[in-house]
Amino acid sequence: MEELLMQIIGRLDRLDNRIDNIEQTMATKEELVQFKEATDEEFKQIRQNMATKAELEEIKRTMATKAELIEIKDSITKIEENQRKDVITILLRLNEDVTEIKSDVKHFTEVQDRQQDVLELLSSRSIKQEAELKRIQKVSEGNHSKNYGEY
Repeated sequence: MEELLMQIIGRLDRLDNRIDNIEQTMATKEELVQFKEATDEEFKQIRQNMATKAELEEIKRTMATKAELIEIKDSITKIEENQRKDVITILLRLNEDVTEIKSDVKHFTEVQDRQQDVLELLSSRSIKQEAELKRIQKVSEGNHSKNYGEY
């Protein structure tokens, strides 16, 4: 019988230990009330910050779809391609204009050079002719005074 009592006492000790463990890990009524109040406050804040169904529908309505985004991207790509082509066309035209202007400037320079040559030739002739006239005038004056000297 004593052995049976010892087994019962051993079991009671184990049960006592288990109850102590349960009491240590179990929350008190006050702790549960505090936890509920904190949880209620968190839920209240979450509800305040959450979008309503109407707000979500408005967001969904105003957002672009994947297909629309692809269409926009394609449009932008086409616009960029057209702009590149326009820039290339403008650059080619500018190149042609610059080539034409260079040709015109070269022509004008050649014309100016020829005009300069003509001016130098005319200037030279003019100087020669003035010298010739002065010489003729001197000869003429010399002859003229000789003729007057005979009278």
